[in-house]
Amino acid sequence: MVVFASYIQGWLLLETLKAFEKQHPSRLNNVGLVTDDPASSSAKISVKRRIWRLYDQQETTSIETSTIESGLKGGIPVYSGAVKTDYFWKLLKKWDLTSLRLIKLSAV
Repeated sequence: MVVFASYIQGWLLLETLKAFEKQHPSRLNNVGLVTDDPASSSAKISVKRRIWRLYDQQETTSIETSTIESGLKGGIPVYSGAVKTDYFWKLLKKWDLTSLRLIKLSAV
């Protein structure tokens, strides 16, 4: 499964999926995490229109770092770059989307 997640809800979802996979390894395989990079000034994630507008840069970085660290600690490859790139689409193909479920939980 590839999870598209950000903000606290994304972290909670990821933690839940990791626990489920640990209990039921034959029923779930988390193969990738895609998350925002609000700390990047070049990221095109509409920071001013989303939940990130309520936080300063330090808080935003802390929240997203928690999501990234959660994925990495669970042995899940993490991508936090631009998604409208050839590199990202090649990565999704590598994760073989025909056999994966995608879950998107994004910041409001």
